[in-house]
Amino acid sequence: MVNRVRGVLSYILWPALLAGALAATYSAFHWHVNRIAALGAVYVGFAVLVGIIEQIMPHYRPWNRNDGQVPRDLGHTLLGSIVAPRVADGLVLAAVTAPQVWLAAWYGRDVWPAHWPIGAQVALAVVLGDFGGYWAHRLAHTVPFLWRFHALHHSPGRLYFVNTGRFHPIDSAKSTLLIAPVLVLLGAPEEVMLWQVAVTNYIGILSHCNIEMRLGFLNYLFNTPGVHRWHHSRVPAEADNNYGENVMLYDVLFRTHLNPDRPAPVDLGIKAAMPAGFVAQLLSPIHFRRLEEEGARRRSQAAAVVPENVG
Repeated sequence: MVNRVRGVLSYILWPALLAGALAATYSAFHWHVNRIAALGAVYVGFAVLVGIIEQIMPHYRPWNRNDGQVPRDLGHTLLGSIVAPRVADGLVLAAVTAPQVWLAAWYGRDVWPAHWPIGAQVALAVVLGDFGGYWAHRLAHTVPFLWRFHALHHSPGRLYFVNTGRFHPIDSAKSTLLIAPVLVLLGAPEEVMLWQVAVTNYIGILSHCNIEMRLGFLNYLFNTPGVHRWHHSRVPAEADNNYGENVMLYDVLFRTHLNPDRPAPVDLGIKAAMPAGFVAQLLSPIHFRRLEEEGARRRSQAAAVVPENVG
């Protein structure tokens, strides 16, 4: 009976959790004066709920073991995923407001379809924002200088809800600078842009969560844990795929969608030896070549250890 219930839950948890978070956000936006504070409250509550479910029905139980990085993950979430994007948003507004006003005057009104239902506007914002997000993410994997900053996110050997926001602030700011301008230029309202952030936050937590889920066709539409675990593989040929923040549209179009018919990897991480300390991790891009050499040396030493013949 228990296995049957877990089986059913594994199919419905992803859409149910996302729908619940969106419903809570809709309610909070309409009842709370400060929408940003409301969004933060829903996000924290959603993260806690996902964390509880991880303990009840984990995808890979060893990932629930504390790796000593929880305080660092929280610190990077605060600095890299909250503060840095907001600073970048300010830069985008300062740089794009004048072109947006010109475009609106030329067109006769804001280009953004504000007359659409809010759900349709949010869906459009998510898809348009993901174009910039896709290329920001792909460049972070293919340009060595940018990888130095993005490697922090890929360094853990496990996936769980807290390291969703483990980003270097420069990495996060770069992504924001590629995502936000299109929405600002088209005149997307503040509410729509907040919704786009909310959807990205919720799908981000779900894509990193350590929960047993069976996604089926959703793996071809959204950034689910089923496809995102491949993206965190230690094998570069597997990790250099599935770049979409929310949807798989651009991965399918640009042939970077990976969803093979075999279990996703549980051996995660990077080849470089990421330091354990918070400040050292922030400074890691400066010393990244040395960290790669240290990682190679450790792997060589581990490979040289031959078990004793007990036969």
